[in-house]
Amino acid sequence: MLRSAIPLLLVFFCGRDGSSQEEPDRSARGRLDPQWIQAERAPKGYFNDVHFLDEKQGWVAGAAGRIWTTSDGGRAWTEVEGDGKEEYWRGVRFLDARRGFVVGGLYGPCDGGFPPKVAATDDGGRTWTDLTPGLLGKNPRGAFDRIQFFSPTEGLLFGEQLFATHDAGKTWSAVKWENGEISGLQCTFATAKLGWFLHDRDLWKTEDGGRTWRLTSAQDALSEDERVHGALGLVHFRNENHGCVITCWGNVLRTEDGGLSWMVLGRIKHASVHDVVLTDSTQGWAIARESTEGGCWLVLRTIDGGRTWQESYRSVKPLNRLHFIRRDVGWVVGQDTVVRFTADR
Repeated sequence: MLRSAIPLLLVFFCGRDGSSQEEPDRSARGRLDPQWIQAERAPKGYFNDVHFLDEKQGWVAGAAGRIWTTSDGGRAWTEVEGDGKEEYWRGVRFLDARRGFVVGGLYGPCDGGFPPKVAATDDGGRTWTDLTPGLLGKNPRGAFDRIQFFSPTEGLLFGEQLFATHDAGKTWSAVKWENGEISGLQCTFATAKLGWFLHDRDLWKTEDGGRTWRLTSAQDALSEDERVHGALGLVHFRNENHGCVITCWGNVLRTEDGGLSWMVLGRIKHASVHDVVLTDSTQGWAIARESTEGGCWLVLRTIDGGRTWQESYRSVKPLNRLHFIRRDVGWVVGQDTVVRFTADR
């Protein structure tokens, strides 16, 4: 199946009441403000993840088994043949223009949530092979939520079970942890061995690919009130040393030594954060939902390492995932939304 769609642009601007961030410096708008562009022939659907190999070649995946690809940086998209329409894809990653993976689950009830599913392609997405039976056997658990590769051969598959591959996804082995589930939605890895995981209200660190974990000192940076009544919400590391944690109260914690010490930089106010990405030591991005009734979905940007955040993009429809290949090129996806960021020149 090959077909394209030409949807209308379904992104609107909401009112400013209850704005979650400080107003941008208008005198610096031309230099600081990004440009978010949605192509006329952007794909339509509910998308959970996006992955680009470079500025031109990319894929998005989401509900109803939909997988789309572009070879011109997102100006035009083509829907590729998936493995069926009963899938709810949560993650997509490609090793090169031909070899890739989608992960998620199937619609319908089962013990522990959606039945999990992972599929692979070696022709750019035109055909897919179901890897689930060989991976999980007759004892499937909840859906997978993310897949990540650190080299052409080393990767991790996250869900209620963590799996590792050392041969580009040809075979996968389960990584056992006595405390159970290692969800990719609350976990970040800088290498195939080094990662961090939010579990039981604390931030844990592994140096052996998830087999053993130890507590970090992230909780020590919080106020006593937040340690008792709040929680750590999101974690992201851009390399082995530099990372951030955003609490459920919106406080931004940063580390520059792999999690040994933390500093509280600022707060993202009046919004709940759903995704965060650091592109370098000063710039970062977050998807947030305004806390007001019927609040819009926002993409927030920091250019001072997380101390202050300013609104960059706004949508009345849900936004799910950010993906940047470098500081000045990135994408955000969500419901009827696949939008490209290109920095002002």
